[in-house]
Amino acid sequence: MWGRAPAPTPNRPGTRGLSKRVTVAGRADGLAVGGYPVGEEDEMTVHEYEAPVDVPAEDLFEYAAEPANLPEFLSVVSEAHRTGGDRVEVRADVHGHHVDGEGWFRADAASRTLRWGVPGQDDYRGELVVHEVGGDRSRVAVRLNTARGDKGEVRRELAEAVAALAQGAAARTDAGRADRQEGWAG
Repeated sequence: MWGRAPAPTPNRPGTRGLSKRVTVAGRADGLAVGGYPVGEEDEMTVHEYEAPVDVPAEDLFEYAAEPANLPEFLSVVSEAHRTGGDRVEVRADVHGHHVDGEGWFRADAASRTLRWGVPGQDDYRGELVVHEVGGDRSRVAVRLNTARGDKGEVRRELAEAVAALAQGAAARTDAGRADRQEGWAG
């Protein structure tokens, strides 16, 4: 996405997850995700990451689809809001540089797919798809096209962003259930 998210970090072999409520165990091994091959596309590197998440697909997608939530799971983003239609304005600090920019952000609720991008020389763009696994579980697949060449760093950033997205969506889902007194002992 636009950058790194803060800890918590996703599962590593031998760990139990982020918390009792949310676990994320991702795959960023260069294999295809969602039918997209890994490799070069328009002289850009394609980075892909997927992870299971203990949050219902609808709740996870709804949380991710709101641009105002971007700072909650993308640590470099300090502010994001819609400016009209599919246009968003973002304030971020990327590798020590303050950036004010405009891009596009499209959400398709029917397919639970987000697409975003920043037009320009690098034509940065990405896609996030939330798949329903069943019950309170879903699977997130992210595809990012960027001119950035450090695959290891980008994959780590994607893993951290998905982990923080899962935490934020789980907190919102739990708060909503508490407000409705669903699943809480009285």
